[in-house]
Amino acid sequence: MSTTHRPRRGDGIARSELIASTSATLISATVSMLPLLLADALVRKYDWSEATLFAGVSTGMTLSAIAAPLGIFLVGYLGLRRTILAVLLVLLATLGLSGVCTTPVQFALIWAVSGAASGCLNPLVIGSTVTASRFPSHCGAASGLFLSCALAGPLFALPLFSLLLENWGHMTVLLSASCLVIAAILIAWGLIPANSLPGEDRSHARPRLAPLFEPAKLKDLSLLLFLTSVCGVTSTGLVGSHLISICRVAGLDLSVGASVTAVMGLIALFGGLIFGVAADRFNGLRLLAAYYVFRAVLLFWLPRSSFSFEELSHFAVLYGLDWAATMPALARVALDRFGVLQIGAVMSFLAVAHHGAAGAASFLLASAGSQHFSSAFTFGSVLCLLAALLLVIRRTGALGAPSLSPCAGDTTCARQEAQSNNVNP
Repeated sequence: MSTTHRPRRGDGIARSELIASTSATLISATVSMLPLLLADALVRKYDWSEATLFAGVSTGMTLSAIAAPLGIFLVGYLGLRRTILAVLLVLLATLGLSGVCTTPVQFALIWAVSGAASGCLNPLVIGSTVTASRFPSHCGAASGLFLSCALAGPLFALPLFSLLLENWGHMTVLLSASCLVIAAILIAWGLIPANSLPGEDRSHARPRLAPLFEPAKLKDLSLLLFLTSVCGVTSTGLVGSHLISICRVAGLDLSVGASVTAVMGLIALFGGLIFGVAADRFNGLRLLAAYYVFRAVLLFWLPRSSFSFEELSHFAVLYGLDWAATMPALARVALDRFGVLQIGAVMSFLAVAHHGAAGAASFLLASAGSQHFSSAFTFGSVLCLLAALLLVIRRTGALGAPSLSPCAGDTTCARQEAQSNNVNP
């Protein structure tokens, strides 16, 4: 029997890649949120068109979602190090150009490019790719770390940037953000080796789409896409976008809704880490079913609550934990079913589904008006119950037994792997 002997990368290199890639996604997520902060300040200072500026913000958000699959293909063809460095350099260039812009149209165009670039470093995509290759047995925990870092960046940096903006103007904010990007570039340059991902020198290490559309895998991919879409609708689409408005309609001050949202984001940081560890220890499908049932209960209860401080505090803590719980479990299930080579492509599709569903839900609810808040949350609760039901009635093992082989689900890759084993006994 032939045995494959491959040089094993040291744990130190794996940890260095984890540090560098999480730093890059954190900084990228922070920079992508700056236009939301700067747009209002520029409108007040220069009396510019708010519609033009926010058109650039909206376009950037849309391109950020669409660019997620591009990120995984860049990693496959250029490598992790070159991809991260290229994206960070683009972000640095957009910050520099923002400092010399003189019209709102120029800002809008630059922010659209910035959003597209940041989408290539989507934490779901980069996180799943790095963790599946380096930490396959801890994919859930490491994916939760990426998600928590992406949430932590804007949560802690934007208040500091707001302080700089109020006291020293938007140029100081741009300069500070540029320093953060430069720091991330230096970290990535120093910690990520040139050939950063295992098997990157082999042609079959690049992501393949064909195996994802085989009949058996297509059913699994369709289920994961539906689950992720439900997550997007019920998290960012309903709660993230409209919780402040719901509190306002209930007669509460704007600061109350903002505080509840901030607490929810802070709790989500810990939720990503806690439930990431749980995803590695327990059955991912059962965890997802439990998460969706719990979310359904919370969504059904909120519009019917009294909106007291105590009840809103309970909702912020419980929903914040549940918000970050689904993605680590989805990453764990995707790795077990599709393998190391396909998980990046799968998670990129899931990222597009999440952002697209969230954007559509947010727009539809905003168009419908505040009188439909209760109905929208009830509908979201029903969607969560449907997602949980699909997970429960799915046959045991329908999403595949754990398979950490990099060629899982790819017959061409498996054949090349077998030939490599025969050549290198």
